[in-house]
Amino acid sequence: MPDSSHRAKLLVCFATVYLVWGSTYMVASIGVHALPPLLFGGIRFTCAGILLGLTSLALGNRFQLDATEWRHMFVVAIGNVFIANGATNIAMQHVASNQTAILNASAALWIALLATRGRRAHALDRRTLLGLVIGFAGTVLIIWPHGGLAANHFGYQLLILVAVFSWSASTVYIRNAHSKLDVLTFTSVQMLLGGLMLVGAGTVSGEFAQWHWSKPGITAMVYLTIMSSCLAYTAFAWLAKNTTPALVGTYSYVNPAIAAVLGWWFLGEQLGANQIIGMAVMFAGVALVSWPRVVPGGGLRVSRCAGDAPDGHPAKHANPLPAPLLRADYLDPAARADEPGADPAHDAHDERGPDRGPEAGDLEAGQHRRDQAEHRGVDHQQEQPQRQQQRRQRQQQRERPHDGIDDA
Repeated sequence: MPDSSHRAKLLVCFATVYLVWGSTYMVASIGVHALPPLLFGGIRFTCAGILLGLTSLALGNRFQLDATEWRHMFVVAIGNVFIANGATNIAMQHVASNQTAILNASAALWIALLATRGRRAHALDRRTLLGLVIGFAGTVLIIWPHGGLAANHFGYQLLILVAVFSWSASTVYIRNAHSKLDVLTFTSVQMLLGGLMLVGAGTVSGEFAQWHWSKPGITAMVYLTIMSSCLAYTAFAWLAKNTTPALVGTYSYVNPAIAAVLGWWFLGEQLGANQIIGMAVMFAGVALVSWPRVVPGGGLRVSRCAGDAPDGHPAKHANPLPAPLLRADYLDPAARADEPGADPAHDAHDERGPDRGPEAGDLEAGQHRRDQAEHRGVDHQQEQPQRQQQRRQRQQQRERPHDGIDDA
C-alpha cells in the first residue's frame, strides 16, 4: 500500500508540474494581451508572495532578515522577477508563447557559462563545451530572421534572451550566496519584492491609465498566481525530495513541448521549419550540458553546469535540473540546500518555472553522504572487536603478577 500511495503521488505531482507549467506560457500570453504587462506581472507576484509567505508562517517558519539577507533578496528580486518577468511579459505581446517557452529552455546554457565565474567557479569539461556550442547554435536557428527583422520581432526575441540571461545570472548569484532562510520564506519575500518593483515600474510608465477589468486577464492572473506560483511549486518541491534529478529535470523538455501544442491548439500559433530544427538542436545541447553522468563506483552526478565540484565529487549545491523555465515562480531550492538554517527539504537551487522551477535537492550529494556514513558505520563495526581485544590484552598485562624480575 505505501508503494502504491507513493507512486500515485509521483504521478499527480509530475502531471501537475508538466501540465501547469507547460500551460503557463499560453495563459501568460492571454494575460499580457488583455492587461498591461508590468502591472499584470507585478500584481501576480505580489499576491503570490503574500500567499507563500502566509503558508510559510503557517508551517512555523520565521522571517529573520538581516542586512545581508535583504541584499540577497533585492538582487534576486531584481534579476529573477523584475527584469526576467517584466522583459518576458513585454516581449510576449509580440512573440508567440510557444517560441517564448523554447527560448526559455536555453537557461541551462547560460547557467553553465556563467558558473565559470564566482566563488564556486569551475572549468568547463569537453562535453559541456560541446553542449554549449550546439545549444547556442540551436538558439540562433530559432531566432534567425526570415522575411526581415521586423516581421519576426527579432528585437523582442532578443529581449526574451535578456530575460533568460538575467534569471540565469541570478541563479548563479544565489548559488554563491549564503542564506539562513528556508526556501519557502526566501521565495515568498523575493516574489513580493519583485512584484512591488513591477507595480512601481508599471505606475511610472503610465500603465494604470491602461488598466481595465478584463475577464480573460484577471482569470489568467489568478491561474498563474495560484496554480503556477503556489500549487505547481509545491508539487515540484515534493518531487525534488522524492525522486531522482534526471526525472525531475524532464520538465525542462516536456514543458516547452506542451506549450507548443497548447499555443497551436488554442492560440493558432505555428512554428517554422527553422524553429523546429533549432529547438531540436538546442535541446540536444542542453542535454549534453545538464544531463547526469556516471561517476566511478556506479553513481550519478549532475553536469558541471549545475555546480559540481571540480574534483568530480557531488557538490553540496549541485543543480539537478537541466533547464529551468523562466518567470521565477519559485527559487531553486538546491542553491542553498546545506547552508546553516536551510530547510532540510532542500537537500537536493542550483536550477529554477514560468515559472522556473526551484534549483530540488541535491539527491546525488545526499546519497553520496549517506553512502559515506554507511561505510564509516561498517568500518566502525569491524574495528570494534579489534579494539575490545586490544583492551583485554592491556588489562591482562596490567593484572599479570611479576615473576621476580625487577622492572627497573
